[in-house]
Amino acid sequence: MKNFIFSFLFIACNTMTGCLHDDEPKDKVDDILIEVSSETGITYAWPDDKKERLIECMLVKLPEDPDRWQPMMFGEIKGFTYEGGHE
Repeated sequence: MKNFIFSFLFIACNTMTGCLHDDEPKDKVDDILIEVSSETGITYAWPDDKKERLIECMLVKLPEDPDRWQPMMFGEIKGFTYEGGHE
């Protein structure tokens, strides 16, 4: 009888914990449309408070703010290689 109760509790616990898993994957990938300018822009390194070291970058329009060109470092868009003169 003791073995039966232990087996029942073991199966019940495994069944209940198996139902706790989400069906949604942990890593989620979203495709977004980003407009890239044919011209480059200038930005500054993050710790450069005096804005002494200029860095050339792409200019992009993001879906959250489609009316403003924003600087984005080359290589930040996975699978995209910037070519000057092309939008």
